[in-house]
Amino acid sequence: MKKTTKLFFRTTFIIVFSLCFSFTFAQNASISQKESSIFEQIDSAFREKNPETVSNLLASCRLDKSYYEYEEYVLQKTRALLLSNQLDLIQSMCLAIIDNNLDNQDAVNLYTTVEKSVAKRNARQKALEEQRKAEAERNQHGIPPQGNDQQLPQARSA
Repeated sequence: MKKTTKLFFRTTFIIVFSLCFSFTFAQNASISQKESSIFEQIDSAFREKNPETVSNLLASCRLDKSYYEYEEYVLQKTRALLLSNQLDLIQSMCLAIIDNNLDNQDAVNLYTTVEKSVAKRNARQKALEEQRKAEAERNQHGIPPQGNDQQLPQARSA
């Protein structure tokens, strides 16, 4: 009877251990599927150029253990937008991160840098627009264009 009891406990232990291992593996697999789903949703939001979706995704995952991975992934994709010079979209995506985590200094720094670039771009566009308007007015009134190639009248010496 001792042998059968030992065999029974040994078999039971192996079955319980196997079930626990299987449960743990299945749980980890489902987490990986969830993470994969979040990354796919982030990719989709970037394709659609939708920072609101990114912000909502980050907000819904704020308590996940992988939250910082999601945040870093969004930041990487945002930095990639620099190559295509999509400054307004970069700002919006940075704000999506900052709205969910004000402590993310990388996102704050990127936002600040892009904000300065946007201000410079807007100033250049405004100056160019003003120059075009002035040129159009001169052309409309028949005034010759002003340029550096025209000679200024010489001052008379007394």
